[in-house]
Amino acid sequence: MNRVPARPRTGRLGAPVSIRVLSGATAMTLGLALPLLGAPGTAAAAARTLYVKSGAGCSDDGPATQAQPLCTVQRAADQVQPGETVQIGPGKYPEQVTLTTSGTPQQPISFVGGQLRDGIDSLPVLNPFVNGGFPGEHGLVLDGVHDVRVSGLAIGGRSESVLLKNTGNVVLDGNRTGGGTFSSSTRKAAVRLTGTTGSTVLSRNVLRGYEFDAIAVDAGVQGTVITTNVVDNLLGAGGVLVTDAPGTVVTNNSISSGCSPAVELAGVSGGAYVENNVLAASSDLDRTGGICEAADHPAKLSVSAGSAAGTVADYNLVTPFRGAAAYEWAGTTYPDSTAFAKNVAGHGAHDLTGDAKVDGYQSGMQPRSDSPAVDSADANAPGVLDTDLLGYHRIDDPYVANSGTGNGYLDRGARELTTSTAWIGLESPIDRVPIGTPVTFHVNDQERWSRPVLYTVDYGDGSDPQSFEPGSGFSHTYLKQGAFTPSVVATMGNGDTVRGRGTPITVSPDGLMTTSVTTHPTDSPLQYSADLSVTSPWSVARTVYDWGDGTAPSTDSQHTYAREGDYGVTATVTDAGGRTVPAHTTVHATYLAATFHPLSPTRLVDTRSGLGGSTTVAAGGTLKVPLQRVMPDPAIPYEATPNAVVLNVTAVSAAADGHLTAFPSGAPRPTTSNVNYTAGRPVPNLVTVPVGADGTVSIGNSFGGSTDVVVDLLGYYSSVTQIGDRYTPLQPARIADTRSGGGPIGTDAARDFTVTGTGGVPTEAAAVVLNLTSTEATQPTHLTVWPAGESRPNASSLNPVPGQDTGNQVIVPVGAGGKVSVYNHAGSTQVVLDVAGYYSYGGRDGLLFTPITPRRLLDTRTGSGPLGADGTVEIDGAPATSPAAVFNVTATEGTADTYLTVYPSGTARPGTSSLNVNPGRTVPNQVTSPLGTGGRATVYNHLGRVQVIADLFGYFTKG
Repeated sequence: MNRVPARPRTGRLGAPVSIRVLSGATAMTLGLALPLLGAPGTAAAAARTLYVKSGAGCSDDGPATQAQPLCTVQRAADQVQPGETVQIGPGKYPEQVTLTTSGTPQQPISFVGGQLRDGIDSLPVLNPFVNGGFPGEHGLVLDGVHDVRVSGLAIGGRSESVLLKNTGNVVLDGNRTGGGTFSSSTRKAAVRLTGTTGSTVLSRNVLRGYEFDAIAVDAGVQGTVITTNVVDNLLGAGGVLVTDAPGTVVTNNSISSGCSPAVELAGVSGGAYVENNVLAASSDLDRTGGICEAADHPAKLSVSAGSAAGTVADYNLVTPFRGAAAYEWAGTTYPDSTAFAKNVAGHGAHDLTGDAKVDGYQSGMQPRSDSPAVDSADANAPGVLDTDLLGYHRIDDPYVANSGTGNGYLDRGARELTTSTAWIGLESPIDRVPIGTPVTFHVNDQERWSRPVLYTVDYGDGSDPQSFEPGSGFSHTYLKQGAFTPSVVATMGNGDTVRGRGTPITVSPDGLMTTSVTTHPTDSPLQYSADLSVTSPWSVARTVYDWGDGTAPSTDSQHTYAREGDYGVTATVTDAGGRTVPAHTTVHATYLAATFHPLSPTRLVDTRSGLGGSTTVAAGGTLKVPLQRVMPDPAIPYEATPNAVVLNVTAVSAAADGHLTAFPSGAPRPTTSNVNYTAGRPVPNLVTVPVGADGTVSIGNSFGGSTDVVVDLLGYYSSVTQIGDRYTPLQPARIADTRSGGGPIGTDAARDFTVTGTGGVPTEAAAVVLNLTSTEATQPTHLTVWPAGESRPNASSLNPVPGQDTGNQVIVPVGAGGKVSVYNHAGSTQVVLDVAGYYSYGGRDGLLFTPITPRRLLDTRTGSGPLGADGTVEIDGAPATSPAAVFNVTATEGTADTYLTVYPSGTARPGTSSLNVNPGRTVPNQVTSPLGTGGRATVYNHLGRVQVIADLFGYFTKG
């Protein structure tokens, strides 16, 4: 069949059903007469079942009933008779079980555990050393017995997990086995067939030998069929090893092996069939780069000279380890299927070599939709089953051209690609109803090409299940109170069944409806989520939220505010019975406390070149700063938007004097300022600003004139406080001054400065807050500060000019050796570094930062008047309990060359500067300052008279 343009998507593994076994046709092909696994023939229909349970409530002296089960499997094995079944419950059984009683062809003995389709890790565990003891070498030993069926067990052992010795007519189906450790120099296997064992079927098992082979068939064993198994071996382990055992059938297995062949016919093992298998190198070899020596990567299919006669090998899909041979036949190796078929007449004509494109061990190596294993096997090969590893029927994939023989659509390997595995659900528009109310249902069935022909619905209340054809609507009336979980079983046209569950339905007496609503912040800035509590016998049909900020009401239970403030929220709830009740609450919308993530300076915007998608900002215009290049820490959830960013904003080539104001996008432009620029010269300033509802920040230009703007990102704050750095404020201290050591930094030169171990900065500091001052500059230039040991970024931190002392705060990660680097572009300049605090990860006393929409706290032009020489004024308005805050401090109308120092109120003034002021200039600078008495900071002026303006951008708290 030709491929069509689009393939429907398959979902997760469907709900489990009973494992299918050899069909009658297949049994005839193998010359075997086998009843269904775990269900003895008609004559034994009423035979006894012996129950075994792990844990409390069992007794090995009991009657082995479901009400009083045995504790050990061995006790059941000692009692079981032909035609009887040993039903083993979930749990761990630390014992070696040895069976010495046989069944008959009409009345086999059955050991039954769980179902492989429920998951390979959900089967009862039979393992002699599961609890540290060693009562035996094997998990299961069948010695001298016949007509035994074993299914649904996870079997382990110190040596072989399963040992079949001198047995006949034994079926191992749907088990999980794994080897242990080497107990001798003998080559071990997870399952070994030895002695006079004959007519054994190993089907639909998941096997891991770890250091062992998965299956070993020893000399003298006859009539073995190994079909539809998954082998996922590691490191040096092999797949199937057959030694001097002619006539073995190896069909439709998916085998991944390490430094041994996937299938090896050794000695004289001719007359074998090796067909429809996927034979691959272990993925563990790729993960480790291959632990085998080059010569130890054997061919995946190895057939000795003594085994070649009468053996048929075809329709296999072989994936050797890179560079290794795919085949070894009678002592000669062949790199791929083409060379094999060309040189070994009558073999491999339909073999393929290459990537098998199958999923991993947990999925049973299921082929993907583009796997060459799909619809390409020989359906007439001996040992073919009509169902795959998990009991799904073989089915034609309509999107793949059939290239197999027989029915044409059998897949190679143990798993069949089928949409019978797609998820199915049972849905109702309501999940709460009063007693006696009809509830309608529909099946949510993913699009599939293995289509259902019948749905059978169990409503979960003890009523009889009902069956419906696809497309039919159905409803049910619950007549008693309770919580009921409906379920559905879909029967496919090919006989597959898939079970799905529905949402529980709560049924109660009719009554009144009450409702309440609360809100909580999310990790995104100014975003809140509503939590609804409703008491009603009916489901909630609709909830409309009015978030109280003038936006249109909506059904969205999350909302992002454009600005901080108090908002009245109303949730109007309508239930499925038609009743409507409103609920009210108030949201105090604020930014959340956050940790800091420092970054090496990164340029986001340069309007001169169009970087960031913007051009020169006109007078009165606004620039939006895109933050797509902000790369959050991978540990931060995707939905957690940074709630504030730290930027260095520079006004360049302004047409007239003016100022820039940074604020969260979507909020009204505040009356604060960040960069007070002068026509014709670059002016930078550090800015900490909240992020707006659309994930950007805005920079507004005053009406003075147009200007170019450069924006460099230095870091961001995130409210996911489990990660990120916390702040520790320090009493401002001078940690470097080139005037007193080292001399000026020259043209195109950089110098490293140690920041840890000085000024109170510890060695574990991740970033430091510095006030960078340039003095005695000989030319207009720019300075860049960045972590020592890294490449210098394309960013600027300060733009000095001759004759003026210029300062700017910087936040910079600590580089190699606890140092930061300072670069000077042109001329020479002296550099002063004052430290204000540091960020570190996980500090017990570290502080969290809460950004706010900027607001003005101090303006001496409208208050106390200019600050005189040696005068001070307090900044008041931060939270009284806050240990530190971030201000933008601006000096204007200065009458002398002077400096300002900001420090905690009530403490001694430090010998540092926060701003350097020249007459006739307006100078801003971000100041991160500790707070003193009542959450206040003090501003000191050294000389002359100056007006002082202070804007608050956020504050720190303990948390």
